[in-house]
Amino acid sequence: GGGGGNKCLGGSAPPTCAARGDTTPPSSVYRKALTDISEGLCRDLTKSAHSYGTMPRLQSSGCSSGSSNAPSEDLTHKLLKLSPDQIATQITLGDFPVFKAIGPEELTTCGWTKKDKHKVAPNVVLLTKRFNHLSFWVVHETLNAGGVKSRAEVMSHFIKVARRLGYLHNYHSQFAVISSLQSAPIYRLRKTWSSLSRKDRNHFDRMAEIFSEKNNWEKLRSHVDSLKLPMIPYLGLFLTDIVYIDMAHPHFGGLESEQRQLKMNNLLRVLADYQQSDYSRLPRLPRVQQYLASIKYIEELQKFVEDDHYKLSVCLEPNTPLSSHNTSKDSLATTDCCATPNSHSNCGGHTSPVRSSTLGGVGKAPPSCPAHGGHKFTPGHRKARSLGTK
Repeated sequence: GGGGGNKCLGGSAPPTCAARGDTTPPSSVYRKALTDISEGLCRDLTKSAHSYGTMPRLQSSGCSSGSSNAPSEDLTHKLLKLSPDQIATQITLGDFPVFKAIGPEELTTCGWTKKDKHKVAPNVVLLTKRFNHLSFWVVHETLNAGGVKSRAEVMSHFIKVARRLGYLHNYHSQFAVISSLQSAPIYRLRKTWSSLSRKDRNHFDRMAEIFSEKNNWEKLRSHVDSLKLPMIPYLGLFLTDIVYIDMAHPHFGGLESEQRQLKMNNLLRVLADYQQSDYSRLPRLPRVQQYLASIKYIEELQKFVEDDHYKLSVCLEPNTPLSSHNTSKDSLATTDCCATPNSHSNCGGHTSPVRSSTLGGVGKAPPSCPAHGGHKFTPGHRKARSLGTK
């Protein structure tokens, strides 16, 4: 979890650059693309930036939310042609080999927080990148679907994908989808959420409740403990626990303390059990895998893409006088702490905006939500709490 200004596992920020191989666009191209969007305006990006997937495919000038252009229709049609089950199974088949390859040494040394994390914790880094990649894809496709009805259709499709991931016990990617729908660019789209069926909203609310951070992820831990293999747990939960152990029982060389060894071994034993899962029964669909592999995600430009997603969201559904104070990018009032996707609160799971507004009125959170001293909320995607900047 975490996002925007979140500390990743007690002291790290959003992911740093990953190796991109041959996919790095010329700096002059994407630098120009970044400057082409001025505040309050929606302009088409250059084809070069679009081809690298570094930016959202903006609607034509004027950013009309009531109509869709041809590229958006083609994009939506391509996505919706794939069933939620097909997408979920192929995501899971891609996740599991990476999860299974995570070695004890990557975890016990907290290697993912170090400068050479790509070398000492490559599989933790890769599984985290898959989490972020999936999150950005969900946001990108939803925002570029076209009008309100098209966006609601795509959002409904992803809610079904999340449900299928839950049936497969792939909680790592299920949380990636859920948290992307809780991110500021998507969560603020009240017209789109209102166009969802009650059934879809209820499914989303139930899944979001499982991933509530209340009481140290109490509901997620209880839910996972009640299930059998196969399973891909949310990795961030283990990484959080490992960092807590490392802080409580630091290791400065030589022999580890008995308490540190005992607690680390208990965690590693549970993780090793999950790594014995067998997903070989799932069918491999080359066509779907090829489609998923074609989705571009350049981690280095994450912050810029995130900002552009928010600008596009505001362009599609501008703030209204009644809701502008709780959909602002820079700050969401503490009275909305239960309705803001990434706030550090003791509230329960983040329900859909429609349900939040019916519980506490427009612009108000449910009565049970405590105040948090005026803390500002910086929107952003939840991350797997794994990559540091040091």
